[in-house]
Formats: sequence, structure tokens, C-alpha cells
Amino acid sequence: MIKSILNFFSNKEKEIYILTSLSTFAGGSKFKDEKYWNCGQKFIAYVDCDTNQVYKTDGMISWQTKDKTMHPFEFEPKTIYKVKVKYTQKNEYLVFPLIEVTDSFAKNKQLLSLVNELLIIDSVCNIEFNKKDKYAVGELNWLGEEIFVDFYDVPDINSVKQAFSHLKEMMKNAYSWDSKLRLFIAEQTLGTVNDWLAKGSEHSKITTHILKNDQIIDNIDIQSNGDFLIMYLLKTYNFMISVEGNVNGELKKAYLE
Repeated sequence: MIKSILNFFSNKEKEIYILTSLSTFAGGSKFKDEKYWNCGQKFIAYVDCDTNQVYKTDGMISWQTKDKTMHPFEFEPKTIYKVKVKYTQKNEYLVFPLIEVTDSFAKNKQLLSLVNELLIIDSVCNIEFNKKDKYAVGELNWLGEEIFVDFYDVPDINSVKQAFSHLKEMMKNAYSWDSKLRLFIAEQTLGTVNDWLAKGSEHSKITTHILKNDQIIDNIDIQSNGDFLIMYLLKTYNFMISVEGNVNGELKKAYLE
């Protein structure tokens, strides 16, 4: 049996079904004086086995281990498990200390019906949709860089799909978009960047060409209407610049974060 880690939880035990996230990374952390690593696996929805109620929200099951690389169970992505956890009613962040996995690859009709409602599986980008917060997130490869993609203010999965369709169109011309965005950023922010650099002594004044070529994409936020906010990192100077526009080709503004 797997030992629970959070002693401040009640001793009440409960069985729940969970639908794991697309990521199976069970991260570990601990305070300086602690002997054990606190690890966890994210889920994107769960069902209370006592009430049969479905909760369409993110959460985490957690456990403790002496070595953060040693996981008590190898969870698969987008998979349903039945688990026994410690439970408390006042659980704002939905962290459930894990006692044991009672059923691997479980069948639960309610969670199975949510797979297409909460997940988009695509060769370009896999996306998780948080229905409660009207937010979705995915990860993709943009010209060799692994970056996160955010979808804010999306009321349903269809809005996510619409925003994702715009992103896929951008991906078809990624080289052209990337060059256009970096040039626009360089032209719009060169004066501000040089003013910022002038405050220090370690960097000399730079040109539009240098500024354009120093950028590396960091994050994309795209909306169902085609509006986007894309963040680039200036590698040499280690600060962020954002550019706003629309997939119709309009570039609105660029600014330092």
C-alpha cells in the first residue's frame, strides 16, 4: 500500500475515478529539511464513487517517496484509473493524497464520454480543455522549439477547436510567420530596447538586424476569432517581448514585458 503524504488531511478514505492528463510527469518537490519528496500526477476530471458526481476540473493525486525518480505507479496519459485517496471537503486545490490504485485502465462511462469534450488529440498539438476555467493548453513544436500554446476565454471545446484551426493554418507557413513577427518586433521595439540597454554598461547599442535574429519563440496565446499574442525571448538579453495580431495577417503592436 502506498503511504499518503499530507498528514493534515482527514483520515477519511474515498474511491474516485480519475482521467489523467496528457502529461504523465510526476513532479517532485520538498522543503529543505524534509526527508521525502512530494510527488503527484495531474488529472483533468474525476468521479466521486459514493455520489457518482462528475467534476470537470483539474486536480492532483499526490504521494511521498524517498527518491523523486521513484514513482509508486506508472500512470498512462488520458487514461481512467480508480484510486483510493485521503479526502476532505475543504480541498480548494483538489490535491488528493494517494493511498492505492485499485483499478488500472478502469471503465467509467461518465469519464469516457468526457474524453472528446476535454481533449483534442492531433499530430500538430495535443490539447487539454479546462471547462470550469474556460481555458485550454497544449504543446507543439514551432520550428524546432517546444512551446506551450494557451487558449483563453474559450467557453466550450468547439471554441478551442476553432482557435486551434487558426493555429494550424499559421503552422503551415511557420517560417514566413516567424520571420514576419520577428521583423515587426524589431522595428517596433528597437528604440525601447536600446533605451533599456543604455541603462546598463554591459551592452552596446544594437541594430534592427541584431534584434530580429536574437529572438526565439516562447509561447502562443490564440483566440477563436484569430487574434493572437505571441511571446519571444531575447536570448542575449534575457527578457521577453510580446506581439499582438490576427491570423488574417494584421500585426497590431509589439512591446517589452
